[in-house]
Amino acid sequence: MGLQKFHDQQHYELADIGVLDGPPIKAFDHITALAAASLVARSVAFFVADESTQSLIVRSSSALPSISDRPLNLPLPQSLTRLVRAENRAVEIGGPSGEVPVENAVELGRFLMESFLGVPVLGPAGEPIGALAAMYPGQHAWTREQRERLELFAYLLHQQILLRAALETLRLMAQERGDARLT
Repeated sequence: MGLQKFHDQQHYELADIGVLDGPPIKAFDHITALAAASLVARSVAFFVADESTQSLIVRSSSALPSISDRPLNLPLPQSLTRLVRAENRAVEIGGPSGEVPVENAVELGRFLMESFLGVPVLGPAGEPIGALAAMYPGQHAWTREQRERLELFAYLLHQQILLRAALETLRLMAQERGDARLT
C-alpha cells in the first residue's frame, strides 16, 4: 500500500497494522495482564471484530497466555463484543444491572465464565473495533471503579493501535522517499 493510497483512504485497515492477524503483540499482552491484575479478574481479553469474516478475534488474553502465532477466532454474530461496538459503551452481564442474555455471549462460553464487563477499544480512526473485557466464573456485581479502570486499559490499547498506525505511516513515507533504513 503506497502513501498516496493511505492519504486517499484517510485511515488504516486493522490488517495493515497487524491488529487482526500475525504474531502476538507484547504491548497488548502486557496491557491485558495488567488489567487482570488491577481488577483482580479471572480473565481479561482483548477482542477485535473482523467484519469481513464475521469473526471475533481474541487478540490477547490473560487466561490464554499461550495464544502463539495465530489469534483465536470466534463467531462474531453471537458475541457481546458486537454489542459493545454497536452501542460504543460498556456492556455488563452478571451483576444486578446485567443487560444481555447469556446465550448471546460466545465470549463467556469460550472462557467458561458467567460474568462479563466489556468496554469499547477504538481503532486508528477513533471507531470502535472491539472490546476489552473482564470476566469472572460466577456471578459478579461490577463496580463503577472496575468499569473506569477497564476503560483506562482500553485507552492504553487504543494508544498502542495509534502508535502502530503512526509507525506504518513513517515506514510508508520512508519507502516512498527510498530510505531503506526505515522500511
